[in-house]
Order: sequence, then structure tokens, then C-alpha cells
Amino acid sequence: MRLLSITIVALLILSVALASLPARVITLFVPEGQLLLSGVSGSLLEGRAARAILPTPQGPFHLGELSWSISPLSLLALSPKASVDSTWGDQRLSASVSSSRDEVQLINLDVSLNAAILRQFLPVDVEGRASLLFEELTVTPTSVKSAEGRITWQNAAWHSASSRHRLGSYVALVTSPGEGLIETRVDTLAGPVTVSGGGSGSMDAYEMELLIDSEERMPQELSRALSLVATPEENGYLLRLSGNLN
Repeated sequence: MRLLSITIVALLILSVALASLPARVITLFVPEGQLLLSGVSGSLLEGRAARAILPTPQGPFHLGELSWSISPLSLLALSPKASVDSTWGDQRLSASVSSSRDEVQLINLDVSLNAAILRQFLPVDVEGRASLLFEELTVTPTSVKSAEGRITWQNAAWHSASSRHRLGSYVALVTSPGEGLIETRVDTLAGPVTVSGGGSGSMDAYEMELLIDSEERMPQELSRALSLVATPEENGYLLRLSGNLN
């Protein structure tokens, strides 16, 4: 009983000590080069950064103002767990994050952003509202280990050299039938251009097939653009995607 009391007191003392540490100490728990923080204030357990940037191979991804709340016991166990929220203009992100060894797990991930951000990663000029709602998402430095959630793209549109083309609204359901396996199903919610299909992936590679069609006569510019990346079919265009996740 005495040992239990001593342990509890020791944990309380350590928790108070952690709570008194300045927020800038957070950089010691973030792997170098994976997250850039500036304007840090508050404490280690309850802090904020005026600006947070996530480096990617395609360039910096701005998270904007980032706030966090860390469980002190998780730090003592060397397995940090935190609730995070970020805001960048009309972009929003919130999640419960935990890390251990070489993987990061996000619980109740909720992201909402402008689809135009895809221009940073792909040579396409699109618009609309994209959102990610994941009950669970576990990633390693090189791949997605497991995922349960959905991705939606509302009021999607594509800009050609001369005009704007309305596409529609779409949803992708993402599930993990087993560890290291990811399956995706894509469907159309509304709109003149329909997309359906799905794909699967593992820790090493992925493949996906999407059938793209239109309830109306597809604009010539859109047909021309699709013909460059997809195969013409009787019912539209078949887009096949495959690659290595590493």
C-alpha cells in the first residue's frame, strides 16, 4: 500500500514538472524535419504554435495555427498521445494523435479543406470542398498501415484553359480488411459526371480502376483531357491507377 502511495505521489510530481515545461520543449518530441513550428507559446502539455508547416516532397503543407493537449502519462510511458486542432484560413483539422516506434495513429480525424490544394501536388486545376472523416488512420514513414473512414469531394469542378466544367460530388469509402491492407470504394453522390469503382493496396503497392462517365454529352475539353490518362470505353473512360507506396 505504501509503495502504491509513493508511486502515485511520484507520478503527480512528474506530471506537475511536465506541466511547468515551456511549449517549445515540444520540438524534442517531434522527429526532425517532420513538422516545423514557429511562434510557440503555452506549456508542453497545453500549448499552441502560431504557425505549423508539414514538409512534403511536393513542398510545404500549411497547417496554420496549431494547438495541442498532451496526456502527461503518455509522455512518462514514452508513447505520446495528444489532441490537436489546426486552422489555416477555411482549412480545419482535428484529431487525437498517438505515436510509438515508427508509426503514428490518428483517431477521429476530421479534416476540411479547399480541393484547390491539389494543385500543389498534381498538375490539375480543380475546385470544391474536400473532407476526410476517419475513425482510425495508422501510418508509417512510407505507407498507410490501416484506415477506416471516408473522403468526400463536394461541388467538384475542373478548370480547362478556356472554361470551368462542373463535375459533381463524390465519396470514397476506405476500409482495412486486414493489417497492412487497404480497400477503397468510390461512388458519385450527385452531378453530371459520374465516377465509380474502387481499388486495393498493401504496405507495398496499390491499384485502382475508376469508370468515368457523364449523364450529358461530355465537354470536348474534358473528353480530350481524360483520353490522355484513361482508356475510352463504351460507357465512358476507364482510369487505371497503380504504383508503389514506398
